[in-house]
Amino acid sequence: MEAAEPLIEAVANAGLELALPRGIPTHCHSVTKCWSRLDHVFISEESLGVLIACNALTDHRGINTDHIPILTELNLGVATNVAKPIPNFKDVDWDEFCKTLANFLGPDQPEEQITSQRQLDKRCSSLIEAIQNTIREQVPVTAITSKSKRWWTRELMQMHKQANLSGRQSFICCNKPEHAVHIQHKAEKKRYDSKLEYNKKQHWRDWLERAEEPDIWTANRYVTAPDTDSGKARIPVLKVTVDREETTVRTNSKKSAALAKGFFPPKLVVSLVHPNTKYPPQCQVDVRITADQLRKQLRKLKPYKAPGPDGIPNIVLTKCAALLTDSLLSIYKAMFERALMYKPWKTFTTVVLRKPGKPRYDAPKAYRPIALLNTMWKVLMAIVAGQLTFATEKHQLLPANHFRGRPGRTTTDAMHLLANMIKAS
Repeated sequence: MEAAEPLIEAVANAGLELALPRGIPTHCHSVTKCWSRLDHVFISEESLGVLIACNALTDHRGINTDHIPILTELNLGVATNVAKPIPNFKDVDWDEFCKTLANFLGPDQPEEQITSQRQLDKRCSSLIEAIQNTIREQVPVTAITSKSKRWWTRELMQMHKQANLSGRQSFICCNKPEHAVHIQHKAEKKRYDSKLEYNKKQHWRDWLERAEEPDIWTANRYVTAPDTDSGKARIPVLKVTVDREETTVRTNSKKSAALAKGFFPPKLVVSLVHPNTKYPPQCQVDVRITADQLRKQLRKLKPYKAPGPDGIPNIVLTKCAALLTDSLLSIYKAMFERALMYKPWKTFTTVVLRKPGKPRYDAPKAYRPIALLNTMWKVLMAIVAGQLTFATEKHQLLPANHFRGRPGRTTTDAMHLLANMIKAS
């Protein structure tokens, strides 16, 4: 046992598990013919999920040999995710899109006022269905491949085809160096290369010129991030602590549960209201939603943000604002006046992203979530947030030195205030 202790400690420190089950003999003594177990097979704890079989093959024992061959079978196949075709909203004929949507919405008649939850559910579901049917008919589908580029256009595709065609004709006439097809191929190839280089530079130059504060950080992340193979990140085996014991999570369902527990911890029930608290008089806030507010918010939407579970992006609401304003306004008014709620709009898709610069990614804390909400619900929340912000500033409900989450109060203003305070002291 003393001689075996270093080996046992080494196996434990390396996190190895016994792959060959106990009780299986692997050695036959050449003199006594007694069976024993001299050979063992160990595998790392992270690789247990790929182990298919590990067994001693007594029928394959060689001549004049006393050890039994052991066959270990591992599943080393790499799971591949097939890229699904996605709708390309940048190549949509919006005039035809609006005509098709108008047909799905039906004749232009004054809609009856929504007074019940059943009417609201029916109105919302019919509106979403009409938009989704229009998207399926009018939006072209693009298959994303490893060669897909943001700056690629149809003009480049036509020029590329023409350059390849002239190249084949030039190859056919390779024995005729004075033929005009060689000059034509050279000119078309040069034109294609120049256009390609121009599109690359112009696309990123335009994007940086129009970039706002969040986009500047995105550009910085593109520049400073290490090179990758552009593949989708996979979540490895996670280590979680359950009842003060560290366990590993391997299946997708258990990984999702572990991540969800870290992203959405249970709320603490704490009463922050003191019984002797005296509050100022309640502010009178106008919570009515008008058509002008709705149109203004639709114009402010960023067009190509990722949509929610309904698959309707912001660009559809922006381009079809004239057709959708009346329907959305009646729905939003009913929600405020009748205290109704369309439950599918509160369903969202959670996307798990890696936090950059972490040394290990086998812990749930190394990931962060983003929620993809339905766009029509986001429009309503943005309008309500604008009304609350206006009322807060009008009635001066926040102190003057409160900067976070307020319009016109940036980090630069906070730094100026801090500098003035230091100078005054």
